[in-house]
Amino acid sequence: AIGFGKRYLGVNHLEGHLLSPFFGVEKNGDNVIKPNVSLIVSGGHTMLVIVCGLTNYQVIGHTVDDAAGEAFDKVAKMIGFGYPGGPEIEKHARGGNPKRFDFPRSMLGSQNFSFSGLKTAVRYLLPKIARSLRIFSAGNH
Repeated sequence: AIGFGKRYLGVNHLEGHLLSPFFGVEKNGDNVIKPNVSLIVSGGHTMLVIVCGLTNYQVIGHTVDDAAGEAFDKVAKMIGFGYPGGPEIEKHARGGNPKRFDFPRSMLGSQNFSFSGLKTAVRYLLPKIARSLRIFSAGNH
């Protein structure tokens, strides 16, 4: 803001994520934010939020341990990918078989999220598939 000669305005980082799809969206001067359920997935946060309006929202679910992005980055480090790891994992996963491994899905009866069990499952799986990972890595980097 200072560099552009604009006034400084403090904004809650997560609120910015939550409301960014609606920036500049108006119809006849009316705010067009309709009630919705939003999912915030960023590097350090995973939250499920009921949005009723610009300043009217309620968090109904959140991570109880690692956020989704954090889990991606930690798994990427285990595999030997750089940071951030999510895009690299996604790139390689696109051609994969989504049913090849049976990973845990925790907190199914809750609106909260837990990704530490998934991360731990990957940690135990990696030694079992290390040889194929070396072959995979050699052919795809």
